[in-house]
Amino acid sequence: SKIFIEYLGNVAVKYLREDYGNSNELTTVWNTTMKELKCCGFHGYEDFNNSTYYRNHQQYPSVCCANVSPCQQYNVSSEVKGCFKAFEHFLSQNGKIVGGVALGICGLELAAMIVSLVLFCQIGDK
Repeated sequence: SKIFIEYLGNVAVKYLREDYGNSNELTTVWNTTMKELKCCGFHGYEDFNNSTYYRNHQQYPSVCCANVSPCQQYNVSSEVKGCFKAFEHFLSQNGKIVGGVALGICGLELAAMIVSLVLFCQIGDK
């Protein structure tokens, strides 16, 4: 799982550096995630270093500085963690709920497959 998390982090940072601020969809997803989880980047604000966004604006997204503008390295909030850590914290607080919802969805999918199989077999017999 550590290899998968490392791979996920590399992919997330790659897209963050290349497409944040250029792709409306990706920017909206990241902005929503960072605002809701009160986080910045995947690992932290450093993920925006050498990014297209930073080169074009010479600042970090405002959420990285607890909404101080302009958001420069000297006023980045130490309280704002990376989104991966924030997501881990969210899961640790809400893991049972997330797991229950996932199990419920799996149960519904399994029931739908069983009903489909029964109907298919009944149609085939006629």
